[in-house]
Amino acid sequence: MVFSMWSVRYPLNLTRFSLIPEKTAYLWDRYAIHASPCILQKLYNGKQLEPGYVFNGIKLSKYEGFNDYLAYKVANEALAEGKNSSPKTLTTFYSSTGELELVENTRKIPSFEAISDVDDVMFTGVEADSDDEQIIRATKFKGQGTSQKHVKEEIKKIFHSAPEYDDGSLAPIILRLSWHCCATFDSNSKTGGSNGSTMRYVPEITDEGNTGLDIARAALEPVKQKFPLITYSDLWTLAGVLALESMCDPVKVAQLNINWMPGRTDCIDNSKVPPNGRLPFAYKDANHVRSTFHRMGFDVPQTVALCGAHCIGRCHKRFSGWEGKWTHNPVLFTNEFFRALINEEWISGIVPETGRQQYYNSDKLLMMLNTDIELTMDSELRFWVEKYANDEKLFFQMFSIAFSKLLELGIERDPITLEIIHSS
Repeated sequence: MVFSMWSVRYPLNLTRFSLIPEKTAYLWDRYAIHASPCILQKLYNGKQLEPGYVFNGIKLSKYEGFNDYLAYKVANEALAEGKNSSPKTLTTFYSSTGELELVENTRKIPSFEAISDVDDVMFTGVEADSDDEQIIRATKFKGQGTSQKHVKEEIKKIFHSAPEYDDGSLAPIILRLSWHCCATFDSNSKTGGSNGSTMRYVPEITDEGNTGLDIARAALEPVKQKFPLITYSDLWTLAGVLALESMCDPVKVAQLNINWMPGRTDCIDNSKVPPNGRLPFAYKDANHVRSTFHRMGFDVPQTVALCGAHCIGRCHKRFSGWEGKWTHNPVLFTNEFFRALINEEWISGIVPETGRQQYYNSDKLLMMLNTDIELTMDSELRFWVEKYANDEKLFFQMFSIAFSKLLELGIERDPITLEIIHSS
């Protein structure tokens, strides 16, 4: 029995029965009230009224039904939630640190804790043969009126849609969303990863490392509304790849070879959400860096390469407590992060407003986190820092391998999905 991937089904519980009044109203409105004049008009003069149907402000085609209406409704609610939880303005907050306070113990755990104001999250479902089905079917581009080309075009429009935000681009925070939704994977338990888009649920949405990512999720929501057949997990990971490519020098972008495939699924509840605490903690040491990336299945060269993504974006004290940018051009993907680590003189200090410890270069224009500095304290990690600092092409090559691997952590595609992918 085959169903549309975005047909919505809820488990046998009160939530499912609560849809009965809404579905009854929909059926009455569409087939008793709306359909009657359409039929009479066609019988009278052979002409059909304007195609399409609107229910509760949501426009549906003649091929879309109640389940499609629910999918659009969920997307609208998610967009509204994202806007409500975003900062009132997207203006960058710059820190005037003044004189730096030296910190003797550079590994001291800071007292500042990021706060999340998330109260609730949305959920969606899938029509399936089994009552135990817990996922939405994977994105299927072919034959659904949706192509990767069209989705990519819409995603790319978003990157520069908020010129007042940070350095004029949303690409860094969208890449961070993609990175973080994958980095919860545990190779031992085979849990976590991008599959399921579990960041929509508590507790993952409240993880300290994910603070501020509601901006990225809300920015991508219009794409989800326009192409509701794509899963959130495919949307977030694809957007991360495109964000990365958009921040690369056009001459060098060919050196990036990120392998992205669709086929991820979306969970309908929080039963598969990994525990908090799997993302890297920026105040810890080299052993923490090693163990965190080893848990995901990365070796040392891949670990250091992935850390090189700090060449783009910046820290925000209103989100994490840290403040500043790693490189002089935080919207250009290069090996500058590694060059700065090696060549700059770093001074330990704190962000006065939050108490967070970080490192500043001599003119205080750049910053590094403790885990960044720790890459230079471990001999094996430093070896690769120096390799990438001196060979950008090698860095691009290794980052492409590692990031492609990151996107695939925990993904198990069913045979039907694989057939669709290879035939597209």
